[in-house]
Amino acid sequence: LALYSLINAQTTPSTSAITVVTPPTIPGSFPAVDQAVLISGTFLQDPIVVNAMKIVTTVVPANILAIPPSTYISGSTVTYNSDAAANCYWPTTQCQRASAGTWGKVDIFTCPGTGLWGMTYDDGPTSSIAPDSDTSAIRTQLNSMNMTATFFVVGSSILTNPNQLQLHVSAGHQIGSHTWTHHPLTSLSNEQIVAEIKYTEAVIFREINKVPAFLRPPYGDVDDRVRAIASALGYQMTFWNLDSNDANVSNSAENATAVATTITGWVVRTGSPSMISLQHDINAFTSGISVNVLKELKTTGLGGYKVVTIAQCVKSEAYQMLTTDVKNVTSSRSSTTTMSKTSISVGASVGSSPFFAASGTVKSRECGVFIFVVVAILISL
Repeated sequence: LALYSLINAQTTPSTSAITVVTPPTIPGSFPAVDQAVLISGTFLQDPIVVNAMKIVTTVVPANILAIPPSTYISGSTVTYNSDAAANCYWPTTQCQRASAGTWGKVDIFTCPGTGLWGMTYDDGPTSSIAPDSDTSAIRTQLNSMNMTATFFVVGSSILTNPNQLQLHVSAGHQIGSHTWTHHPLTSLSNEQIVAEIKYTEAVIFREINKVPAFLRPPYGDVDDRVRAIASALGYQMTFWNLDSNDANVSNSAENATAVATTITGWVVRTGSPSMISLQHDINAFTSGISVNVLKELKTTGLGGYKVVTIAQCVKSEAYQMLTTDVKNVTSSRSSTTTMSKTSISVGASVGSSPFFAASGTVKSRECGVFIFVVVAILISL
């Protein structure tokens, strides 16, 4: 595993942690487009899953991985089979991990301070023959208002609408992962959770040459086992603190009006508390509501709010740094002015983990042929 230095000619010294991962290998085939078909069989034996499981089992504590899966009932409904409070199971306890730990990274629920609106859309990309009623229509309206949002995309939906991702990125919007089948993650095995993440990662990378840094769990169905696995693969769990409920109501003019009223009401709250909102581009109904609300807000105003991506919301990078990015930076910059310590975490093909992050130190662990290295390197900034 090669280690690369970042050379960046600036004059202000600083200390920062940079996670570096190898770009994912595109599998020979992807799981079914039908979201009712869980990932199983040979898809779990593909190297994209097997190699990722090596890092997961190496860095995630065994007691976390041993938390039993919940029992799937239907839709978002599961029966949780362990201690919901101890495992910070969000659907029943609204538990939030406000600090890093054995479960991995901190949960994201809202933007800090006041006046920031982390606008997000889940379940796309989708297309529709109806006007102003799909992913493209939402993006077009956002672009007309000079606003950027985050689209948490479903891997299986990308296969049928692949061009939408590059159009998002080109317009400045952010792509986040929303898994492959949109199945409640706590009801899946460890291998299936990894597969949901890695196949989605691979198809996203195939389209935009980037690996997301943020993952939104379907239905918010998360406990510490899911958190730890996702974090080991370089992802940070991203929730919401305001829900439009657009995907929870039937298609009717009355419900569309009620959802729109909910959303427009967010911008008139006293004190303008920051927020991360949940909306959907899953179908023509939810997408149509979103487009109409944006048009209304363009007329009535945002009440002083600034619409931002999740990365802008939490002042972080939208995508994981790839080894190819490091090499590109290294080859394009050769002068040094001020030296400072920067932690660079370099992982192999399955990603990287917060469990080994340690600024100013060098640590390594090996599992078979898999090596995970965390190294602090003096570089110029």
